[in-house]
Amino acid sequence: MKYFLFIYGLISLSGCAYQPLLKSNIKTVHILFKDNQENYSYKLYDDSVVKWDKKNIGIKRALSNNRNRLPLLKKEGPDYLAHFFINKKNHKYMPIKVLPLKEFGYIEMNSSKVIFYGIMRDALIDLTNDRVYY
Repeated sequence: MKYFLFIYGLISLSGCAYQPLLKSNIKTVHILFKDNQENYSYKLYDDSVVKWDKKNIGIKRALSNNRNRLPLLKKEGPDYLAHFFINKKNHKYMPIKVLPLKEFGYIEMNSSKVIFYGIMRDALIDLTNDRVYY
């Protein structure tokens, strides 16, 4: 019985492990916002304003609220973000230095799962799983 519980625990933990982004798993990239001119807010395509904060709470809320507009947003192919995560390490995202995102949107996976992403300088942030690639 002890071995059964141990094996069951290992199986359940392995299912929760983070799966790194792979170019082959990405279907499309949808861009909600690109190119920030202001330092403290983001103006979206429908003239709504998203406040900028250290933990990207406003951005995550805007991404959640606009998720139903995926077909209306600008689409890019799987190669669009590949240079951010191919041959790069990923770590848990812990905002130390506060910098605005220059782009954020959605990564639609082949499995129909949608991941929120943001780009800060030369780093890609997986906002859904709180991982950063650099």
